[in-house]
Amino acid sequence: MSFEADIGQTNHLAIRQDGKEIHLYTNGEHLEAVPDDTPLDTTLVGVIYWARYGGWATTRFHNFATTAPTVAYEDDFSDANSGWVVEDEGGCSTAYENGQYWMACIPDSAYVSGAPSYPLPDGRIDVQVHRGESLYPSAYGLAFAGDAYFDQFYALWLSPDSQNFSLFKYDAGWNELLPWTLCYAIDAGPATNRISIVRDRAQIHVYINDEYQASIADRSFPENGHFGLLNWAFPYAPGTALFDDVQATIWDMPPGLPQALPRWQEPGAIHLPPPTEFPPR
Repeated sequence: MSFEADIGQTNHLAIRQDGKEIHLYTNGEHLEAVPDDTPLDTTLVGVIYWARYGGWATTRFHNFATTAPTVAYEDDFSDANSGWVVEDEGGCSTAYENGQYWMACIPDSAYVSGAPSYPLPDGRIDVQVHRGESLYPSAYGLAFAGDAYFDQFYALWLSPDSQNFSLFKYDAGWNELLPWTLCYAIDAGPATNRISIVRDRAQIHVYINDEYQASIADRSFPENGHFGLLNWAFPYAPGTALFDDVQATIWDMPPGLPQALPRWQEPGAIHLPPPTEFPPR
């Protein structure tokens, strides 16, 4: 749940309740998160004003709005015609396989496959993923806040064999926002991991298997952006990742959403230069 109001055309206040936390904002800047476990079905919202000293004081509120989280996109990959690109050429092969979305990359390469969705505003993206059988490590992840052809985006990478994660931004090259970090919440090897990102204005929060891991502040890219799935192969062997149950939840459903974009049939999975250093082993 979120609440917003403009006060005196000077300050914009906003709150967002997320599970057992309330996030506080002023003029688009995140102030802090405070714990609260009040059930949502007993919560009322309104405006409040406090005059500290004697005498009359006034304030004016406008643009009051409340929103509820909305699932804007979801796919369990049971329908092979749900719109994700399918191809078997070049350096990356993609397919629907046994109710999952399969990506296989040639050695020493990275690819992103964009979701067949309109650009999404702030919200949360979740996906379950595991790597294929291999003697060599690989990495997989989520791309988000991207432009139409992923020339710019953020990337959350997981290396399941080393149990490390990192956060990068891509803009004609990779820029590290969070270094590779050891995380025992990651289930190692070919086990399935649930990876999640929350983008809330300038804040980006990382969750792995529903456990909070880290936050960073970065506002390099517009709030509305595309998301996709990432796969990265070790230099000496192909890398395979299988994705399932992807879901995007947004805080505010904008009016007149465009239809899903057919352009993902071309150019298909997009090749990326691998980051300069493969994750720790």
